Amino acid sequence: MHISLDSALGRQRRLNQIGETINSIATPAAAFSLRSLTGGDPLSVRVRRDTGGGAGDDDERDFTVSEVASGALLDFVGSGNNGFVHTWFDQSGNDRHAVQDTDPRQPIIVESGTFQNGLKFTHADTTNGKRLSFDRDTSQLGTEFAFVWVGTYSGSSSTPKNILGASRLVQGFNSGSMGLVVRPSVENFRFRNENSSTTNQQIVSTQTMSADTLGVVFGNYDDDAVTISLNGTANTATFSSTVLNSTKNFHIMSVTPYATANSPEGICREALVYDTNQVNNRTSIETNIINHYSIS
Repeated sequence: MHISLDSALGRQRRLNQIGETINSIATPAAAFSLRSLTGGDPLSVRVRRDTGGGAGDDDERDFTVSEVASGALLDFVGSGNNGFVHTWFDQSGNDRHAVQDTDPRQPIIVESGTFQNGLKFTHADTTNGKRLSFDRDTSQLGTEFAFVWVGTYSGSSSTPKNILGASRLVQGFNSGSMGLVVRPSVENFRFRNENSSTTNQQIVSTQTMSADTLGVVFGNYDDDAVTISLNGTANTATFSSTVLNSTKNFHIMSVTPYATANSPEGICREALVYDTNQVNNRTSIETNIINHYSIS
C-alpha cells in the first residue's frame, strides 16, 4: 500500500519546497529585504541620490526587487555618487515600512558608485548615526515573538549594539524594551530584555560570528523561554520574568532611539519580525536564508 510522504510525516511541513518564500513559511509582522520575500516583485526601497549638487541631486525614487537586481537602482544613483535609503518597504503586507526622514541618518545602499548589496549602517557624528525605524502596536510582542536578522557587522567596537528591536542599551535602561544585540569584542549575539529602569536580562549565544562575515541570527521568545540561533545552530535559556511590552518603535541597526551615533557598523541584508512563536519554523526560515545567500 502506498503511503504519501505527508501522511508518513504526520503532515509536517517539508523544508523549503520549490518556490517557497519566507512569507509562505510563516507570516511575519514586518519583513524587509532587497530580494523578494513574497514570490512576486514587491517594492523594496526608496532611494535618495546625492550627486554632490549636480543634476538630480536629492531626487528620490522607489525600486522593486527586480529593479534593484537589474542595476536600475545603481544607474539611477549614477557613477561615483552615493545613494541613501529613505524607506525600506515592508513586504509582509502590514505596511510597517522602515523610514528615515533625516538625510544624514539614512543608511547607504550605493557608496561612491558601488552597490553595497544591502543597507550599510555607519557611525556618523553624535546625532546622525544611521538607523531605520518602523512602527509596532503596543499589543504586539507580548508572550511570543521572534526576530531574524541577516547581515554583517564591522567589529569596530566592544560596546553592545542593537541590530533589531527597541533596546536602549546606553545611559540607563528602558523598561519593557527588547532586542537582538551584537557584542563585537567577543563576536557573539544576545537577546536582551530590559525589564526595569535599572536592570536588564540577557541570553547570550554560544556561537560566534567573525566581523565582516555574512550570517543569519534568529531570536525567539516564548513565555520566558529564549532561543538564539546563529547560522542554524541554536541554544535555549530562560528569562526569570516576563518580557514587558514596549510602546516604542522598532529600529534596525541602532543602539537606541536616543543615541543614534552608536549604531552598529555593518550591512543589513534582511530583517524580519514575527508576533508569534517561530521555534517550529526556525529551521525552515534559516534554511531558506542560508541557501539563498550561500551562508556556510
